[in-house]
Amino acid sequence: MQNMIRTDTSQYINREKESLMRVLMVDDEPDVTSLLSYAMRKEPYIIATASSGMEALEIFRTTPGGIDILITDIKMPGIDGLELTRILRNEAPDTQVIVITAHGDIDSAVEAMKLGAADFLQKPINNKSLRMSLRSAAEKRRLLQELESAQQALNDEKELLAVTMHSINEGVITTDTACRITMMNRMAEEFTGWTCDEARGLPLREVFRVTAHETEGEKNSSLALARIMQGKNSSEEHGTGLLVSRQGHDNPDISFSANLLRGSDRSIRGTVIVFRDITEKRREEQEARKHEKEKAIMRAQHQRSQKMEAIGMMAGGVAHDLNNILSGILSYPELMLLDLPEDSPLRRPLNIIQDAGQRAADVVADLLTVARGAAAIKESACLNTIIREYMATPEIRHPLASQSGIILDQNLSDDLLPIDCSPIHIRKCILNLTMNAIEATGRQGRITISTENRYIDKPLKGYDNVRQGEYTVLSVRDTGKGIAEQDLEHIFEPFYTKKVMGRSGTGLGLAVVWNTVQDHNGYIDVKTGPDGTCFDLYFPASRHEAALTAADSSQEIPEGRGESVLVIDDEPAQRDIACALLGRLGYRASAVSGGDEALEYLRKNSVDLLLLDMIMDPGMNGRQTYENIISIHPEQRAVIASGFSETEDVKRTQELGAGIFIRKPYTLARLGYAIRQELDRD
Repeated sequence: MQNMIRTDTSQYINREKESLMRVLMVDDEPDVTSLLSYAMRKEPYIIATASSGMEALEIFRTTPGGIDILITDIKMPGIDGLELTRILRNEAPDTQVIVITAHGDIDSAVEAMKLGAADFLQKPINNKSLRMSLRSAAEKRRLLQELESAQQALNDEKELLAVTMHSINEGVITTDTACRITMMNRMAEEFTGWTCDEARGLPLREVFRVTAHETEGEKNSSLALARIMQGKNSSEEHGTGLLVSRQGHDNPDISFSANLLRGSDRSIRGTVIVFRDITEKRREEQEARKHEKEKAIMRAQHQRSQKMEAIGMMAGGVAHDLNNILSGILSYPELMLLDLPEDSPLRRPLNIIQDAGQRAADVVADLLTVARGAAAIKESACLNTIIREYMATPEIRHPLASQSGIILDQNLSDDLLPIDCSPIHIRKCILNLTMNAIEATGRQGRITISTENRYIDKPLKGYDNVRQGEYTVLSVRDTGKGIAEQDLEHIFEPFYTKKVMGRSGTGLGLAVVWNTVQDHNGYIDVKTGPDGTCFDLYFPASRHEAALTAADSSQEIPEGRGESVLVIDDEPAQRDIACALLGRLGYRASAVSGGDEALEYLRKNSVDLLLLDMIMDPGMNGRQTYENIISIHPEQRAVIASGFSETEDVKRTQELGAGIFIRKPYTLARLGYAIRQELDRD
């Protein structure tokens, strides 16, 4: 399509070359515009003419792309040259204006120049002056066009950069050489809590507040942050840390990097900091390390168990052969002593042989324990009774008498749950652990033997991984120098000992302890350090009828009078135990597995008392459950039961109206007293 530019009021010229300057000549005397057009016919311009200011404005406003140069007479009827210049300054500031004045009208020319005209010519117009003025105006117009094009390109680049910066999922902050913020993108605003306008001009350290993680591997991050905040980074700095928002909240973990901003002359203009959220990545890495550590522990435990099993099989075979040999060593001296007179000189050597044989038989008995399965026959017994009986024997009294600087304490729980055990093997565990403690303590120190009921709500990761459940725990603690780390993995292996073999031990003591605990389906945890060592032996607590009677026969337990009790516990075994005990005490027991079930039950029913567990995963915990229950039954009474100590949740629940707190595993007596106390309170 061809674009036409008007040459006069009735004619148009064909615009064939887009690169040519478009010139509009305006004069109310047609002869003047005709002469000027004729004079410029060979110049590289596209010429249009108009006979009035109004016609010039119409041509200007309807010509696609507008007019590049306007040549206008000053004095014209209607819109004169000055008014036309003024209008173009507002509508097209880049259009170059050349005004034509009559002789002696210099004041009007000056006024036109003030309005922005590029030049003025006096009549009669010299063709050479006209061409020079046009060339000057055309060059200025071309420079303005190039500048406008460059400015547009720069604006486009800025817009593209801004859109890109605000679209990326990383925070970006730039600073000047004084380490004051010049720009922040959208993600940086979200991370820091500052808008770009608010942060601009502020010191970087006031907005980008990062705390390096307190680990050995993050020291470089702290140094990098210090250099960035001081504007001293001479190369790329990077690290990780925790970004603290404007409101003081801990934002996710971030990784950051900082580089110098340089101008085209390579001079330093500031710094650009880029950071990203690595919370999920860090969590995954921590989980991976945790799982790898757990797998390593499980592999070590499995290898240890296999090793102990292999050693046990060997020990069992050796013990079998030794028993056959020892039967003669023990039996024949006894038969010979029956036939010898009292004053026979052979009696003393035969007694020595018999004692040596008995000691050997004791070692074989230990080997049989190591061989596993030796404690297969079990009975219900109380650990406290076994400990008290053992403390009265010469086996422990004589060693303690020879070590007068050692104090032996007993801290035995009054309401200890019984265990199904082989008492003789449990006694051996107590003996071996106590003798080890005496050996480790030396001339002066303290040994504490204690027992307690312990409920493991979640698996306990220790030397052994203790599974969830009810346990009766035997602990032997000493104040010795502790066990060396390199020895800890081997202490339960047969014949691995730091004692003098044959004088202070056989090397089977802790192996007997290990295997006895394994035979009783229990667990061992060992804690050691420079202040001493503690062995915790976890034995599954017994809830047999006979055991309950034996454990509580010395107490007159208050019984129920048919009141209803709702047990709320997420563990099926605990619900069964609680209901069995409550039934034995004379209560009507029902059970649910969590807070939601409890609410559903209590919307349709009422109960005299809740037996409320505090830790229930998943779902509501005990406190949340009780808060919802009292909205239905405001005066609801409750006894709180948990395997943990009294927590803030327990205290808060009691403030809401719940009653006494009892620790799992609870005995029949403890449960009976707690429920009766809660039901009978005013």
